[in-house]
Amino acid sequence: MNSRKRPARERRMLVSGHGPLLEVTSQLQSGGVRAIVVSTLEDLMLGRNLRRTLVLLAATALAAGTVGTAPVAAEADEPGPSWPYTKILNGQYTLIPLKDAAMITTTEHGYLYRAGQQDSHLVITQVDGGLLFQDSGTKEWKSLPDACRPQQVQVGVAAVCNVSSDISLSNPMLLEVWPRLGDDFVDGSTLAAPFQMAALVDAGRDVVYLGAGNDFVNGAFDRDVVRGGAGNDWIRTGDGDDDIRGGPGNDRLIASDG
Repeated sequence: MNSRKRPARERRMLVSGHGPLLEVTSQLQSGGVRAIVVSTLEDLMLGRNLRRTLVLLAATALAAGTVGTAPVAAEADEPGPSWPYTKILNGQYTLIPLKDAAMITTTEHGYLYRAGQQDSHLVITQVDGGLLFQDSGTKEWKSLPDACRPQQVQVGVAAVCNVSSDISLSNPMLLEVWPRLGDDFVDGSTLAAPFQMAALVDAGRDVVYLGAGNDFVNGAFDRDVVRGGAGNDWIRTGDGDDDIRGGPGNDRLIASDG
């Protein structure tokens, strides 16, 4: 944690773990978070080593969950997407080289967007005919499914992907986003609640804006900025002086001591 002057309306807590005391600060926003509750300390495997993590629960006290490498579904009262999704990449999938490229694949419940090594600048928006994926930081498409149509743009790549007419709050679409090893920007802030994001942004100074759905972010390494939307979000960051804000909803915020 840095030692810069703390803004007004900020609460400071010292929590004892298995090692030295951890200092945790959290901003209280008017009309938003009613309370910050310290729930548990848990060890998370984030690729390089085990770090002590502090679970901060905003608005209501939520039980801390376990972290695994297989896709998991959220319980009915848990923050995060409703469908099974991948929380962490730890060698369980075949590595696809994506230098300066991106690809979209269909999944059982939506789409998976992948890019690698470059600084992706991805914006996902609802348009007539589906969802628009536009990445001005990527040079070319490696592959697209039949459900997606490439679009002409001046900078980067873009594609419009079909959305089923039966997508709803009770049957949401899952949008998984995996930009890897760059200073990546992911913006799904305009997406409505039936669209749920699960973003794994890996190493780099990343920025993620979430929409109105129940979303998940794994910030992993370096300094990340994450802004939750109106849904019940699960935001987890790793090493670095991260800036995370849950926004409205019953959110789970997890930050490593780094």
